[in-house]
Amino acid sequence: MFPSPSLRAARHCPGAADGAAGEGGDGWRHRRAQGAEEEPDAAPLHLWPRPRWGEKFFAPTGDRNRPHPRTLAGGEAGGGVATLSTKAVDPANAGAKRYIGLEHIEPGNIRIQHFGKANDVRSLKIAFQKGDVLYGKLRPYLDKAVLAEWDGICSTDILVIKVQDGFLSEFLAYLLHTSKFIEYAVSTTTGVNHPRTSWKALQKFPIPLPPLAEQREIARILQAVDTKIAAEQARRAALEELFKTLLHQLMTGKIRVSGVIPTTVDSAESAATED
Repeated sequence: MFPSPSLRAARHCPGAADGAAGEGGDGWRHRRAQGAEEEPDAAPLHLWPRPRWGEKFFAPTGDRNRPHPRTLAGGEAGGGVATLSTKAVDPANAGAKRYIGLEHIEPGNIRIQHFGKANDVRSLKIAFQKGDVLYGKLRPYLDKAVLAEWDGICSTDILVIKVQDGFLSEFLAYLLHTSKFIEYAVSTTTGVNHPRTSWKALQKFPIPLPPLAEQREIARILQAVDTKIAAEQARRAALEELFKTLLHQLMTGKIRVSGVIPTTVDSAESAATED
């Protein structure tokens, strides 16, 4: 199968791990110096693990013995699975209520957790619709790609990707979080202070295309794990808040320990709600 997404794992500058982490890392620049001048579609297909839906990785027509991977947007030979939407809108006249900027997208998360108000932004933005995939092209090592669950407008530093028939939005959103795609995107960036990738480069990325039913099953499995991660994160946040509450109440005498300090989460929760 294609490389599995690492979900919420910290992947700050995965392609620059051989240099300093973060924006200052020179690892990806070093790689570009070694071979980045090559066309981004030079990523060799033979290095990819053969998916068990093998034939789907070949051209749907013509000589089936000749490898021809699907790509994100295809090319002269066709075979693309998505298109780029570039509809620019004036926020004042867009009719949208919600705005997505890069600051609203959490690294490694396909769900939108935060958003701004459309009437708070001024310059031209890009319109998106429910079901589109939003990808942050600035500093792609930050791994920002989400699935739009409602209509809105977004920053021009976000690519609005629309999938074609036979390709699932959720599947693409998870695929954009794989280490292979992140490394590819990083290798195509231009600019030093504000490295950006582009649709022109990303559209050449080879895309595995399992049957639609299998895409749904893959997305369902990953979403189940993603939901579990979110629940654990919420639980941790609740425990951290409980700790702060107990710290204040115990240290100020608002809770009488009577010689016994709570030693479990359950007893601590009870103690915190008794006063």
